[in-house]
Amino acid sequence: MKGRVAQNQIKFLTDENGRLINNLEGIEQEIVGFYRGLLGRSTNSILAINPSIMRKGPGLTRSQQLQLIVPFTNEDAMKALQGIGDSKAPSGDGFNAYFYKKTWHIVGKDITKAVLKFFDEGLMYKPINSTTVTLIQK
Repeated sequence: MKGRVAQNQIKFLTDENGRLINNLEGIEQEIVGFYRGLLGRSTNSILAINPSIMRKGPGLTRSQQLQLIVPFTNEDAMKALQGIGDSKAPSGDGFNAYFYKKTWHIVGKDITKAVLKFFDEGLMYKPINSTTVTLIQK
């Protein structure tokens, strides 16, 4: 067991500039910084859109604009599910789309309720919109 613990420890790292990092705090900062760089940063605001550039691009017709604000329906939720490949897993629970399609008569009402709540109130059940990052040794 001692050998396994020793094998699974990171005793030093070399950063992008070739500097050797051998203290625990420095190693931790380097690893966190590396993965933050891969994942990007969060922001509380979005840069302003330049209206003059937007006007140069294609625009929507009034009919297309109205289609974008049509309320989401139960049928839309079912149609969205039908558009997902059977072997795809749309959430972190591990159930694939085939499971949801076959059990829609049982779970469909609750799922549709959650989807409609999101579109009506803009609130999403937190576990639905989560990501798990797993580091796997080479």
